[in-house]
Amino acid sequence: MAMSLPMKTTAVDLEKVSAYLKNQVGWVALDQIKTAIPKKHVNGLKVEAMRHIGLLERDGQNVKLTAAGREYAAGDPPKRAAVIRRQLKSDTLYNATLDWMHFNEKANVSKTDIDNYWHDSHEGAIGGAVGDALTDATVFFMRMVDLAGLGKFVAAGTGRDTHLKMDADALAEYTTGETPPPKPENGDNGNAGAPNPPPPPPPAVTVGTGLNVNVEIHIAADAKAATIEEIFKNMRRYLIDGSDAADGE
Repeated sequence: MAMSLPMKTTAVDLEKVSAYLKNQVGWVALDQIKTAIPKKHVNGLKVEAMRHIGLLERDGQNVKLTAAGREYAAGDPPKRAAVIRRQLKSDTLYNATLDWMHFNEKANVSKTDIDNYWHDSHEGAIGGAVGDALTDATVFFMRMVDLAGLGKFVAAGTGRDTHLKMDADALAEYTTGETPPPKPENGDNGNAGAPNPPPPPPPAVTVGTGLNVNVEIHIAADAKAATIEEIFKNMRRYLIDGSDAADGE
């Protein structure tokens, strides 16, 4: 029998339950948790959602954090995002959905898009969920994608469906395991670090009546001003003034 999908659980629920349990040892009764934090964060649906995503273990009316759950509870936002990405990767349905988004270049993915993808391609994994049950399960997945830093969850509003605005680079790294190359800064056009072009050649130097000589000088981009001055000084001495011959050298 297929397992029912988690639903009706938010990042706040994960935060409240994990924050309490990180200071507990071993199994903790659900009734005890409900006396410490608001009951709305500890109802059956939310406990099952945390168990499904791999943050909780459950034994009847007792729960405890998994290793991933303790890592999540103790982490800062980037660390928590990394934990949730790892948990999404380990879930066949969720991982396949993220791969589908990446390889089909889905920049904005609506709740309806995901509902249809699950219904058409993963009917066995959704446990026969339809209607509100399928919608609520989809919304939970979308919230976890947001929490994982792979996209931004956008709730329904006037003229728009609930949707994810995906982070293409983060999704590509999640799917392929490769970090995308850095984008050039504004106005850079990818030319950062290019060497300076060589200076133009000097004009033709007249040595004698009816005789022109073109001289090309290649000067290193990092040449010092004194070096450049010495080059042109020698040009004047040997090519223009003829002072070399006058000095008897």
